[in-house]
Amino acid sequence: MAMINVNQRLHHELPHTKVILQVHDELIFEVPEKELEEAERLVKTEMDATGKKLGLSVPFKVDLGTEHNWRVAHP
Repeated sequence: MAMINVNQRLHHELPHTKVILQVHDELIFEVPEKELEEAERLVKTEMDATGKKLGLSVPFKVDLGTEHNWRVAHP
């Protein structure tokens, strides 16, 4: 559900930022430099809100990281 909500918001608010892959509990994005700050804020906000929208009492832990490619991010 979180990935769907993030993708919908990105489509409308940051059209050049794309979800390109989901690996287990990780989402991989392609983000232009000019949209990076706003994309980080949007993703964190939407991921944090998902648990609340579902009525869960346990908060979701959201970690963000940026790199120029996946290989550098996951050596």
